[in-house]
Amino acid sequence: MSASIILKNIFEFAKILNRASHQSVTHWDDQSLRNALDWADYCQELFHQIKGQEYEEDVNSQLSQMAVFLNPVSCLRLSVDTLGCARTQLVQVQKKCSDKCLQVCTDLLNSLTDRCHASYLQNIRSDYQAQVLLHNLVAALQNVQKVQRFEKYCCNVYNKLAETQEGWNILVCLFTVDVCGLPCSEAMVQEKVLKDFLSRMTQEIKQDVVASYLWSVPIDVLIKASSISEQFFLTYLDALVALGDSFSPQIDCRGFISWRSPSGHTLQELCLRFQRELESSVSVCQDRKVKILETVTSHVEATDYTVWKELGRNLLQLFKR
Repeated sequence: MSASIILKNIFEFAKILNRASHQSVTHWDDQSLRNALDWADYCQELFHQIKGQEYEEDVNSQLSQMAVFLNPVSCLRLSVDTLGCARTQLVQVQKKCSDKCLQVCTDLLNSLTDRCHASYLQNIRSDYQAQVLLHNLVAALQNVQKVQRFEKYCCNVYNKLAETQEGWNILVCLFTVDVCGLPCSEAMVQEKVLKDFLSRMTQEIKQDVVASYLWSVPIDVLIKASSISEQFFLTYLDALVALGDSFSPQIDCRGFISWRSPSGHTLQELCLRFQRELESSVSVCQDRKVKILETVTSHVEATDYTVWKELGRNLLQLFKR
């Protein structure tokens, strides 16, 4: 049997393994399960033929790239050694359907920290998911040489995350993951992944900054991400400016003026976001503080009476306290 046919057959098992990790596995009938186990047994036989041979490393390299082609998008990691326990892998994956894992994780956190605020638990959960996701993304993409293949895989993962509010929490948490201690090659891949994701996030925010899921991400998470990542800081600052530009005056029946965005954001909320960024910049980098102040000042000076005048006045009062 040729090498191409063997790899094609292994890829069939990879697709089965990937499907087994999703909710659709609950719809498998007995025949589907038997077929999956037969493929697992076949892969275990291949393991004995490949293990220890001079071409084992070449096969490992090919297997490590298979996750890029899977649909639904997956961070599945395959190697010659995993073929040796293919049946066990199949059973474990079926038991660990992603949604169930997340629920177990949340239940555990709730039992350990039942007196904590719900948002605190959500932050821990998203932070943990981001670490696991980024680790698996780096592993899956480390051996991918073609730029188009790399970008397509990142696009699939990003689109899946960007569909939901929780997905956006995870996206922002990715920029808080520490790269210290990573081998140089893995750190470079991680940097490329984050650069790709940030580019897509920036484009999506620009399309409709007011309705963006970015504003549903807890402020503490946004501050942490912007403190660690210079590029995320610039993206977040641009988004804050665009949000501020969307504000318009609202006059009530008594003639009092308030400022709101089309999505209902208030001047108080906008001021809080800028205030938190300024407070964070003091401990991170003075240049960032200057950048924020210059941004606000330029908008105050360049416009007529707008929300920026009020924002500048409020921030000035905070500094005087």
